[in-house]
Amino acid sequence: MKVRDSLTSIFALALCFLGSLPLSAQTIKKWTPADIVAKAKPGQWVDIDGVIQKDQSVHALEVEFLTGDFVDDDWELNAKVQAVNQQENEFQVLSVPVKISKTTQFDKGIKSLAEVTPGMLVELEGTYLKDGVFLAKEVENKTERLKANPQLETIVEALGRVGQVDETKRIITVMGIQFHVTEKTEGKSPIK
Repeated sequence: MKVRDSLTSIFALALCFLGSLPLSAQTIKKWTPADIVAKAKPGQWVDIDGVIQKDQSVHALEVEFLTGDFVDDDWELNAKVQAVNQQENEFQVLSVPVKISKTTQFDKGIKSLAEVTPGMLVELEGTYLKDGVFLAKEVENKTERLKANPQLETIVEALGRVGQVDETKRIITVMGIQFHVTEKTEGKSPIK
């Protein structure tokens, strides 16, 4: 009887201790690459950041699985401009062609496509179309951030729907960009 009462007391104390911790501290879980890739499903919205490698592949740093109502123009892409094609009214970020329309808004020191240059760090908002083109609703110049954080030169941030998942190779594709999930990739979800 005393042993059972002692165990009950210890259990009650443990519950009191856990109750005093913030919920996030109670539910911390280290995700393995296999966990992250298994959770990714085509069509699911994610916020994914990665580091561009010398061979132009991308290693995922963090994958956050999102919930909520998203619309077709909620896509975002942040990275450096690779090339500009004035005749086609577009530029390229990584391997993604970015199309400019008459309604595209420019911000932070750029007023038109004529002022977008290779090497410029941009933040894009718009729609990723089925043909692999990003239709820009907004283009913002973020190049000034490179002075304070030169490592941003090799970072890509994408918010959008998962296009494909290759569990064997541990690749999550968003906007045609293949993010390789590694041992260093962190996984997050609002639902534990």
